[in-house]
Amino acid sequence: QEIPIEISNLDFTIENIEEIFENKYKTLYGHVLEVEKELTVVKIFGIGINKLKLFKKYSLENESVPEDAIKEVREVYNGYTWVKMKVLDRSKLKPGNIIEEPVIIEDYDTTIYIPENWIGKIDEYMNIVLTRV
Repeated sequence: QEIPIEISNLDFTIENIEEIFENKYKTLYGHVLEVEKELTVVKIFGIGINKLKLFKKYSLENESVPEDAIKEVREVYNGYTWVKMKVLDRSKLKPGNIIEEPVIIEDYDTTIYIPENWIGKIDEYMNIVLTRV
């Protein structure tokens, strides 16, 4: 039997998981089965404030995209027509860079398309924040 159990505090241990399950089962079904139980899946979701500094914060630099970040200019189909578009290397972008034209940004694990009427800004955590203009 799979029963989701919400636990809002950390007062549970591996030793009392069976008791927590049995209480929930009894609430739902009015009885407890006296059989061997097996814990097969545990899903943990947490919400809270993390006081650890997990992400490096960089100083904002120049707004201009570095020349060495431009890998090439390529013909790209934008959904309507073929256009020449710069292709940027994400690893060469710097915090504070602002991308004000349609571009393709290539990374080792993803490709990002910034269309017309959008601006991309590299924030202090190296995120690309897109804003419609």
